[in-house]
Amino acid sequence: MVTRRGAFTGLAALGAGALVQPSGAALRVGVVDLFRVLKEPKAIQTIDEQLKAWIDKEQAPLRKMQDELKELEARVDLLDAKDPQAAIAKRELEHKSVEFKYAFNAADAERLARLKAARLLGFEMAQKAIGDVAKSLGLHLVLQARGGELAGESEAAVSTEIFLRTVLYADATLDITSDVLSVLNR
Repeated sequence: MVTRRGAFTGLAALGAGALVQPSGAALRVGVVDLFRVLKEPKAIQTIDEQLKAWIDKEQAPLRKMQDELKELEARVDLLDAKDPQAAIAKRELEHKSVEFKYAFNAADAERLARLKAARLLGFEMAQKAIGDVAKSLGLHLVLQARGGELAGESEAAVSTEIFLRTVLYADATLDITSDVLSVLNR
């Protein structure tokens, strides 16, 4: 538990340019570009590739259903509204539309669940590698430091990128990203 005195001591240390632990020992800090760590390793890319392959496989029947709907819709449009077959075709179109929406929603829910699981697995792998590297280097704290250019397409996107950068400056010697990538690429 951080007390007010402990928080003040930490803030005072920050103001003096040093980070210290409650014991008074220097706090060893590292930074990592989590974006790179979650995108570059082959193991994480494999997870993403498997997810994409599953999505592609799952979309094939949906595309087929969608094509059948378009064909049925075109047939309904060609029928005279007074033709008894028009009413039958419209009911069939409504029925198939409901089936498609149900199949689409079910596939989308499964896609979102698998996407979430893939992201969690990638993050767990990254977090373990970061912890292993931090321990091997004797670090007490690792912060996320996103590097690179701001690539937002709009003012809002650039603003979001700016405010998501929690570390505004870190000496290059604190960056452990390449060490973490090495662990993940073993």
